[in-house]
Amino acid sequence: VMVEMLHGFGVNVRYLGRLAQLAEAEEALDRRKEQAKAQARQQAPAKDMAQEAALLAQAQAQTQAFPLYWRRMLEVEMVARAAKHVLNDLLAPPEHSDIRRAPAATLTAFLNC
Repeated sequence: VMVEMLHGFGVNVRYLGRLAQLAEAEEALDRRKEQAKAQARQQAPAKDMAQEAALLAQAQAQTQAFPLYWRRMLEVEMVARAAKHVLNDLLAPPEHSDIRRAPAATLTAFLNC
């Protein structure tokens, strides 16, 4: 689903690593913004709950936080694609025909490494 979405936006899958780097940078920026907001709230506490809610709504309207799961999804996709290539290399050669007939031991060894 994620790959289809990326393709829909015209992004090639070979850029998954770069997207993960950008996602990490955005997450760090969002963390710094959240820390700054928390410090500002501690330094100047709101006089009442209505004022606090208004300040929170204004802060949320100004910036949209980057989804925290996005980088993790990119990393999972990269690992899955790398594992697929390694397993294809292990199972593809004709000299490993016995492995291709019963790949369970090879898959178990690969997943336990």
